[in-house]
Amino acid sequence: MKIDELLTHPEGKTLEFKQDLSSPKNILKTVTAFANTAGGIVLIGIKDQSKVVLGVENPLDGEERLCNLIADSIEPRLVPNVELINWKNRTLLVVEVYPSALRPHWLKSHGIENGVFVRVGTTNRQADKSLTAELRRSATNLSYDDEPIPEAKPEALDFRVASKLFAGLRNWNKSTSETLRLTTRYQGRFVPTIGGMLLFGSLRDHYFPDAWIQCGRFGGTDKARILDQLEIKNHLPLALNEAFEFIKKHALHTAEFGKLQRKDVWNIPVEALREALANAIVHADYSQTGAPIRVAIFDDRIEIENPGLLAGGLTIADVRNGVSKLRNRVIGRVFKELNLIEHWGSGFQRMQASCREMNLPEPTMEEVAFRFRITFSLTRVSAQAQQNEIKQQQPIHRKAIKLELSQDQLKILDKCLNDSTIDELMAILGRTNRTKFRDQVIKPLLEAELIEMTIADKPQSSKQRYRTTSSYKESQLFCEGVESLNASGCVEDSLETPDKYSPQLLRTISQPTRTKGTKSGPSRDQIEIGTESTKQNKADKFSAISGQTKGTKLGPSRDQVEIGTESTKHNKDKKSSTISGQTKGTKSGLSRDQVEILNECANDSTIDELMAIFGRTNRTKFRDQVIKPLLEAGLIEMTFPDKPQSPKQRYRTTAKWRKSQS
Repeated sequence: MKIDELLTHPEGKTLEFKQDLSSPKNILKTVTAFANTAGGIVLIGIKDQSKVVLGVENPLDGEERLCNLIADSIEPRLVPNVELINWKNRTLLVVEVYPSALRPHWLKSHGIENGVFVRVGTTNRQADKSLTAELRRSATNLSYDDEPIPEAKPEALDFRVASKLFAGLRNWNKSTSETLRLTTRYQGRFVPTIGGMLLFGSLRDHYFPDAWIQCGRFGGTDKARILDQLEIKNHLPLALNEAFEFIKKHALHTAEFGKLQRKDVWNIPVEALREALANAIVHADYSQTGAPIRVAIFDDRIEIENPGLLAGGLTIADVRNGVSKLRNRVIGRVFKELNLIEHWGSGFQRMQASCREMNLPEPTMEEVAFRFRITFSLTRVSAQAQQNEIKQQQPIHRKAIKLELSQDQLKILDKCLNDSTIDELMAILGRTNRTKFRDQVIKPLLEAELIEMTIADKPQSSKQRYRTTSSYKESQLFCEGVESLNASGCVEDSLETPDKYSPQLLRTISQPTRTKGTKSGPSRDQIEIGTESTKQNKADKFSAISGQTKGTKLGPSRDQVEIGTESTKHNKDKKSSTISGQTKGTKSGLSRDQVEILNECANDSTIDELMAIFGRTNRTKFRDQVIKPLLEAGLIEMTFPDKPQSPKQRYRTTAKWRKSQS
């Protein structure tokens, strides 16, 4: 757990700072919301706004009190990872919560009707009945649109439209509707599914009055003046085309004539917008009532929003990285077979590329109330600004810059991990001449983009502070600079228990260090080639922190299950006994991807279904990197263990995993 890195991030969907335990009810709401949504970390001992590290008074008593509160106040029982971490001579209380396979969780004092909370941005929102049901479905790997409508008959679906759309793609016959799950058997007879009714139902308005698309063109940058509007209540595949035509109707385009053909040139990213429209239809939560899918066109932007938060505990960062989880399997399959969507999980990358080709900023995503919105800016950016945007999204290359840092500048960078005034920085070095200090120390660090001003548009403000940039924290300089201050390297000499972290050691976990013997002024293209003894010492100390076995790289990958050494397990077991009776020997520190696999395996799942969660295509690598570690850890098992290569092979969670979650 990298405290330095956490302090650089604002509060959000997976992170919250708390000053102390004086308001335990709010902490319990946050823990419950994290478990019901995408997981997260509560860092206690940090002042909310300024992020000043205060520490926790009486940390051992506070840890025990918090563990008891979580155990006694939340239903079903929740067992997060609770740790005390020593950081810069202050003790912090850290609660790490993972997405739960037993959601929804609720506060006992409120009951299940009023005590279920989800995380939306930086807030904890009370879930209504429909959202609570959606949480239960996602935990059990069920799809809302796959459920039957018992009172309806198959004739309520317009198979004439469906067969026409599939012409040339699939031969339509009597069994096709069942194959596509448009209909299903219910008590010995065929009835429409919710997905079938949403896609091709002639009575859709009766069952789902809010399943339509509202389009509007507004004058200016707000909704005060409506220029044009359209309500689309057609079958969903046809509604997609109608909404797309509405957007193109209000766009500008010219023509380019080549040698053989004419090419239309638009002022909007048409491919990206079509992708976003399809995603809004496929991923909408149709169990919600009160608002349709909306398309709003302004002078400077286009907004597309649908009911429902991101499905399956995903975060916006996950979506940017290509992770996808389908909420509506019936609708998704039909759209896929009609070639209305492509490979699941790659949509945002295609939107980015489409915007980039037109010198437009990448689209922004946000969760608003219980809805998801994506916004496309129509303000073009310069080629240089676009390159800067791309660079900000990529790790800094080691050869990007060569900079020699003085010992004074290294001390300044260390201080600027927390927002600091110029007087505080001068005091560290005993300097009194503000002008010389700014020119000789601060200005070079600003120009090298290693520190930044908190009020950049008012350099002379009396409230001005300086802080390290994200570029610095992502770079080799972050660890190398500390190493220059500490002659023994980034790792302190000894750690008696896994809970005693130093800031240097935390940096080592996230980034490699460089061997001694280089100049105190490191450059970013200097990469560590450590001696074997140095590597072994670092591996030994790291194993005391994470329980990782020797011989692996520092820091496990998201798809690899962490299996600690016996001694580390013993230490963890002693701590776990204070955390609501956590099962001994079970390591709770699973990554979000690992939890996704285990959630999916609550029901028997094929390897293709598991690979689809992460958009993986290489079966061999997926089996070796993901499936095999979980099998070896005894967390999942094969349904046909004597026939590993059987085409009917499925994977499911073991009694060991289920017991650890109970």
